[in-house]
Amino acid sequence: MESTKPSVLRPLAAQSVALGLGLAWVTLLAARTGLAPAPAPAPTAPREFRLGQPAQPAALLIPRWQSAPKPVIRPVVKLLGRRKPLKLEFATPADMDAILGLIEEASRWLKTKGQDQWAEPWPNREQRDARIIKGLANKKTVIVRQGDTAVATVTMARWRNRKVWVPGSCTADLTEQAVYLHRLITARKYAGHGLGESLIKWAEKRAHARYGAQWTRIDVWATNKDLHRYYERLGFESCGECPDPLYPSGALFQRSINPRKEHASA
Repeated sequence: MESTKPSVLRPLAAQSVALGLGLAWVTLLAARTGLAPAPAPAPTAPREFRLGQPAQPAALLIPRWQSAPKPVIRPVVKLLGRRKPLKLEFATPADMDAILGLIEEASRWLKTKGQDQWAEPWPNREQRDARIIKGLANKKTVIVRQGDTAVATVTMARWRNRKVWVPGSCTADLTEQAVYLHRLITARKYAGHGLGESLIKWAEKRAHARYGAQWTRIDVWATNKDLHRYYERLGFESCGECPDPLYPSGALFQRSINPRKEHASA
């Protein structure tokens, strides 16, 4: 009995292989002739765009980014015709020097414009650096790079600074969910191409998807009127001021994350 088993199994195996190949051929033929649905096409990569063209924030998002382990922008943006693409990722404490470098560069440029913003760390260097480290350690800060060069950064928070956003001094409805932005900076070499606006929109989409944020809020340097006008051009509206007159970034602005919905309900 044992000597007959191999001779029986070999024909059966051959028949199974032939049947499988036949079914595969029939399926392929049916798909090509329209008798059966064709296999789903492979997902395509996000469409690239060049900064300087009309902002297309959706192109900054990887497909189904909400289910990704972390929102990382892979090479989808080209800058000024250069080959190295931009990449956005969560910053870490190892990026402290890069963040400080962006702040110091911005401070030097602002000084040439007659602005005192960030001329001195507020209220002192130790507390300023502690705020930055906290954002890095808690994965609230993102950084954009082109190769090894830090291009831009922003820090996001779900909860407001209660000493800055105070009912009465602020006209916003502080019971509604919002994303609060801090230290939105673009390197001067990369300025003027909509990168800051794209970062804002990216942060809005992330906050809206994660916890239903309805507003984007930012406290702006009180004496930097040019910066006020910049945010107003982006659709932000003034919503009060910090009650502490010594707090330098006391001009408060917000905009709706979903303006179409807001206008529809008006």
